[in-house]
Amino acid sequence: MGMYDTISAPAEPCEATECEGTFHGWQSKDGPCQLETLPIARVGNYYTGCSVCMCWAEYTLRDDQWVREIDWCRGHPDPHRTSDTDEPDAPATADVGRGES
Repeated sequence: MGMYDTISAPAEPCEATECEGTFHGWQSKDGPCQLETLPIARVGNYYTGCSVCMCWAEYTLRDDQWVREIDWCRGHPDPHRTSDTDEPDAPATADVGRGES
């Protein structure tokens, strides 16, 4: 028995300030967790870290819409903060249409 499955979702650029990394190598625990490669349509949640700054991106299916949340705290400042003294914001969230890859 494996620990997760790989999700065949397209790579995306990281949006953190001055980061040129990508989100790729998507994983999920919603499938059989046998290290299989699954299409997006087989899961309700998938996630990965940026290849450079380790921001965390996660997609969750809610009401038939994919919602993306990003945790900027993993290694890079939140690009939406206005100064270093601001309190950290909630994860960035966006409703996005994700098709099956």
